[in-house]
Parts: sequence; C-alpha cells; structure tokens
Amino acid sequence: SFPDWKTHGITDIKKAIAESCDIFFYAVAGGWENIPGLGIKRIQQYGKLFGLGDATGIDLPGESDGNLPDENWKFKTLGEKWYIGDSYHAGIGQGYVTATPLQMVNTIAIIANGGTFYRPKVVHEIVDFQTGEKTKVDSDVVAEQIASPNSLRIVSEGMRQTVNGSGGSARSLASLEVKTAGKTGTSQFGSDDKTHSWYVSFGPYEDP
Repeated sequence: SFPDWKTHGITDIKKAIAESCDIFFYAVAGGWENIPGLGIKRIQQYGKLFGLGDATGIDLPGESDGNLPDENWKFKTLGEKWYIGDSYHAGIGQGYVTATPLQMVNTIAIIANGGTFYRPKVVHEIVDFQTGEKTKVDSDVVAEQIASPNSLRIVSEGMRQTVNGSGGSARSLASLEVKTAGKTGTSQFGSDDKTHSWYVSFGPYEDP
C-alpha cells in the first residue's frame, strides 16, 4: 500500500507539482492500472540529464555525488532485486534516491532558465592583489535544451501554483512582494521514519 498525505481529487501535472501529489508520481514512475509508468531506467536517464546522481563539479572540494539507483545498483549493493515499490519511491525522490541541496538548486535553475545546464561556480572573478587585474570566471555550459520549452513551461507553471494555487503546498509564500515558483519536499534521514522538510524555488517568476 502506497498512500498519499491527503485526497487530491482529479489531478494533472501542474496540480501534482503544486500539491505534492505522491499518487500521481507513483503512477508516472512505476505505473498503475492503465498507466504504464516510466520504469527506473528512464527515470534514471532523465534524472541524469538534470545532473542527479553525479557531482556538479563546483569549484569546492568534497562534493557528494548523490545516488540515482537502478536494478543493477540495488543488486550489487544489497543483493536484492528491484521491485515496483522501489520505482514508486524513486518517483517521489525517496527510497534509495539521494540528492544534495546543490543538485536540487541546479535542477531548479535548469527549469527556470529554459533548459541550460550550467556548472555552478563559487568564484565570480579573480583579482590580482598586486596589479588589480580582474579575471572573470565563467560558468561552463554542460548541456543545452535539456527538455522541450513546452515541458519546462508546464513544470514552471505547476511550481508557480505551489505558491499561488488554492491547494499549493507553499501558500505561505504567496504574500512575498516578488512572485516566485517552487517545490516543497520531504527528506528522509535515519531509520525511524524521521524527515526534514525542504524547499527549492526561483524568482522573480516572470524573469528568473
């Protein structure tokens, strides 16, 4: 049994994003009734396009890769087969999936800027303290047009409804002077069903 945190009613992708509808993403990820589901191989394929499961290459030491698993990873790591329930958990970013806050910020940046994957940088410019000469440090473009403009627009609109929709899970931010879009999430830790809430966003919505 894979329940949801509330009853959502008829739901499309925008509402699913805005209200964090687990059932919608379970069905998209692993399938349900007449919905075939993506399956873990395609989930992994698409996730890696956005940099999940790999270090971003930021100019800081010690960055974690996170984990975007598949059947082979589970068998090699745990000696167990992959079940549809694992795909359901992966579909909402839980179970064996792990991600760093930086990876999630990078994912949101790709959505906000229209599909370009930039390698994040801490350093903006290097200044020679003797000569004062400045050298700008540009961000590398890892990939362009990660997804279609229409797909990214739909996701952005769903993220906007997270803030300003009647059932949005971030309605408390609707009063901000700057219009934003975002996505709430729940991060598991430990083995006692303990969780952290977290949130990623971008703005201004009209010109992020």
